[in-house]
Amino acid sequence: MTIRTLGHAVRIAAATLTGALIAGGAGFAILDRQSVPGVLAGTSTTPPRVTLTSPLATPTAPAASPTALVASPIAPAATAVVDDLPFVSARVAPRVDSVDPISAGIPVNSPIVITFSQPMDRTSVEMSFVITPQVEGRFTWRDDFTVQFDAFRLAYTTPYQVVVRGRSIRGVPVAEAKMWSFSTGSGSPDTLAPGAQAINVPILTYHYIRVNADSRDRLGFALSVTPADFAAQMDWLARSGYHTITTEDLYAY
Repeated sequence: MTIRTLGHAVRIAAATLTGALIAGGAGFAILDRQSVPGVLAGTSTTPPRVTLTSPLATPTAPAASPTALVASPIAPAATAVVDDLPFVSARVAPRVDSVDPISAGIPVNSPIVITFSQPMDRTSVEMSFVITPQVEGRFTWRDDFTVQFDAFRLAYTTPYQVVVRGRSIRGVPVAEAKMWSFSTGSGSPDTLAPGAQAINVPILTYHYIRVNADSRDRLGFALSVTPADFAAQMDWLARSGYHTITTEDLYAY
């Protein structure tokens, strides 16, 4: 057989092999390595042998040649272990770790400090904050875990109760609302005996207690306090332990 005829036979065998692979989808072919080198060198007249094997065939003996093609079954994939920690922590309810103050006799200017176990949604905490008796004040966040409420003024010798809830920045509500109590200490006596003592006498100045009807009078508006606001301010002073005196009382002292 000539080299041209031999090449034609090899192409026919390769085409047949390709069709077998496409049709079967699972077999593979092994060319006899003993004949291929001779064909390429033009020194052999023996056509190469093409052997089709199937993974289903039972081998008669283990392959010893390092060039043997070995098919091995694919082991089933092991069950993946999913790291669920972020998923779980997103649903763990936050809690109140600490509060202050919690004792009796605290100064009236003491701040109320609350620390949570998780970063918190600040608005939800501030809206849930309730102090009884009611006290005006402002919130200051040290970070997403700790909030401080500064009362404008706590009353002397008064017990207070505080309740706070809120939710984390992930939207999970606190596991349980925190409720605690404290009380303030006593203040200066309302009446002092005459003598060489240092005392503070605050003086409030009101230019106008009225409703300014002239919208163009910007200065008059700025110097005016409405009767309703004035009454509210006087009520706050009375609740906070202040009382009024006359200039004669101050002079006599």
